[in-house]
Amino acid sequence: MNRRKGRKSVKDTLSHHDSGTPGRGGVLSWKDKLRERCRKHVESQREMLLERARAARHDGNMIQNDLIGIIQSEEKDMNEKEHMTRPDGRLQHDEYVDLMHSLEQELYQEQQADELEYLDSLEKKEVHEMAEAHMVTSPCLQGTLCPVCGNNWLSEWHGRIVCPSGDLSLDTSFEGMGLEALRQRLLSVCSSHASHCTGALSFHQRQSSSDQGACLVAECADCHGLEVPKEYQQTLQKSFTIGGIGFHTGDYAFVKVKPAFAGDGRYFVRVPKGTNANDYSPEKPEFVTREQLDVRRGADDGLQPEERAQYFLKFLEKQDEEGYEGDFGEYLIEEIDDSLVVESANDATIEEPTPRKDGEEWVPATINAAEIYGGVASMLKNGNFYVMSPETILSALEACGVDNARIEIEGGSEIPVADGSALTWALEIQKAGIREAPVAPGSSISTDRRAPAPQEIISVMGDDGAFISFYPGDDSTVSAAVDFSEAVVGRQWVTWKTSDSSPDDDYYNHYRWKIAPARPVFHSFAAVEEMFMDGLVQAGPDGCCLIAEGDSWYDPTIVRFANDEAARHTAQTLMGIMSLCASPGGRGLPVGHIVAFNPTPELQLEFAKEFALQSKDYPTTIVHV
Repeated sequence: MNRRKGRKSVKDTLSHHDSGTPGRGGVLSWKDKLRERCRKHVESQREMLLERARAARHDGNMIQNDLIGIIQSEEKDMNEKEHMTRPDGRLQHDEYVDLMHSLEQELYQEQQADELEYLDSLEKKEVHEMAEAHMVTSPCLQGTLCPVCGNNWLSEWHGRIVCPSGDLSLDTSFEGMGLEALRQRLLSVCSSHASHCTGALSFHQRQSSSDQGACLVAECADCHGLEVPKEYQQTLQKSFTIGGIGFHTGDYAFVKVKPAFAGDGRYFVRVPKGTNANDYSPEKPEFVTREQLDVRRGADDGLQPEERAQYFLKFLEKQDEEGYEGDFGEYLIEEIDDSLVVESANDATIEEPTPRKDGEEWVPATINAAEIYGGVASMLKNGNFYVMSPETILSALEACGVDNARIEIEGGSEIPVADGSALTWALEIQKAGIREAPVAPGSSISTDRRAPAPQEIISVMGDDGAFISFYPGDDSTVSAAVDFSEAVVGRQWVTWKTSDSSPDDDYYNHYRWKIAPARPVFHSFAAVEEMFMDGLVQAGPDGCCLIAEGDSWYDPTIVRFANDEAARHTAQTLMGIMSLCASPGGRGLPVGHIVAFNPTPELQLEFAKEFALQSKDYPTTIVHV
C-alpha cells in the first residue's frame, strides 16, 4: 500500500489549488504576489508549523493565529519595505480568512502525508508503537488490567472484582456491573477523556460518599475534569488564590475563593493585609528543550498489540477513504460502546466552608448591590466597601456551577484582570474541584438549585440600535452579537447554552473552551488612550485586551478566536452580570433565551435590574444544568 501516491508539497498544492490568473503579460497581480510570499514563508517554517499543528490537534486557533500573523507580516513588508501597495487597499477580512484557510488546509494535508509516509516505512512491530502514540490509558481488549496498579489482571470472584495486589476490590452489586462491563466502562472513559485532553488518566479506589461501598475514581493532572452545574447547590472542594493588578485601577489585590455553605450564595469580603498574600505564588516558566517534548506520544494504553494495530489501521483507512477528521480516541468512541461512565474526581481534599463573621466588611453578589462605574464596568457596593470589575470571576463561577462561594479580597478593591479573560478563573475552579454545598450546622435550608423563569418577554433598548431581550424557553441560552465598524472585527455572533457544559454533550462547547478564553475588544488605540486619560485602564492594555486598528489588530499574537472573540467576550460578561440575579445559592441565568446586540456594560446592568424587577412575580424553578 503506497500512501504517498500523488503527494504534493504545501507549495506545489497551494500553487495548484490557489493559482490566480496572472495579470497581463504574465505579470503576477499584487494579491498573487502576496500568496507566493506567504507560501514561501510557510515553506521556510514548515517543520515548526507542522510540530505546532501536531501539538494543537484540539486547538485549531493556534495554527490559524500563526498563519494570520504570517499573512499580515508579508502584507506589511510588501507595503513598507518594497513599496508595493495594493491599488484597491489592504486585504479585506474575508480575503484574510480565505488565504488563511487555504494555507491551513494544505499544511494539515502535508502533516497527514508525512505521518502516512512514516507508517509505510515501519514493520508490523512499529505499527503497534505508532498506534500506542495516538492513544492514552485504557484497558486491554482481551482481559482487564488493574487500572490502579497497571500491572496485574483483574478477576471476578465471589461477587467482587479484585486485583491480586490488593489495590482494587469492588463490590459488583454496588457497582452494578461485572468484569466485562467494567472493561467497557474503563475504555469508554479513557477514550472520552482522550477526545478533549492529552493528559494521562490515573485511577484510585475511594469510599463512596453515600457509604454504600467503594468506587473507582478517575483523575487527570492536566484537565482535572470539566466542572459542570448540577440540580443541587454546589461549592468548591477547596479554596484557591489569585494575585494581580486591576485593569482600571492598576492596584494590586489578592483574591481567595473559598467554599461556602448552601444558601450563602456568592459574596465578597474585605480581609486585612497579610491574610491571603502568602497563599499565592505565581507559577514560574520552566525551560524545556525541543528534544524533551514528545507531542505525539500519549500514555501506554495496555491494549494487546494486535488489537491496537487493527483499530489503528482501520482508523487510517477511514481517514484516507472517507476523509475522517477525528483523532484516534474519537474513532474508538464511535467503534466501542461507551454507555457506561466512571465517577470522576479532582482531589480527595475537602475544605470545610468558612462562615461569615459578624463585623466583616462584605457585599453580596446581587443585583441590588450593583452599580456601573466609568460606563465600562460593574461595581458591587455595601456602605463604604466596594468591589470593582467582578463580572469576569462571577461569569466563571456561574457557568462552572459554583453557586456558593466566599470571595476574600486583600489589597486593592478591583478583581485582578489576569489575562483579560475568564480562563484563569475557570482553570482554578477545575483544579479546586466542586462538590455539593453542605448545609450549615443548625440550618434546614433546601439545597435545590433554582433559577428565575419568567414567562414574559423582557427587553431594554440602548443607543444606535443596541438592545437586550429575554424570551421564555425550556433551556438557558445566551446569544450575543456585536457590529464594529473596524473590518478586523466586523459583525459577529455567538450562542452558548448551559447544557453545553454538561458532560453528556460535546466538551468542545464547554464554557472553559468556548467562552472563558475570550478577551475584551476595543475599537481603537485612541479609544483606549481616551479611557486612560479619564482614569481608567490604568494597568495598560498589553496582553489582556484586543485593540482593533481598521483591518488588523494592534497585537495579533494574542487573538484566540479570529472570527468572533468580541462576541464571545460579550457573552462572557453578560453571564457575569446576569449571575447577580441569582437567589442565594441559585443560578442567575434564567430559563429562556437572552439575545443581546451591541450591549454596553451599562446596558447589561440596566437589563439585569429590569429583569430582576419584572421576574420577581414568577416562581423560580429547579434546574439541572
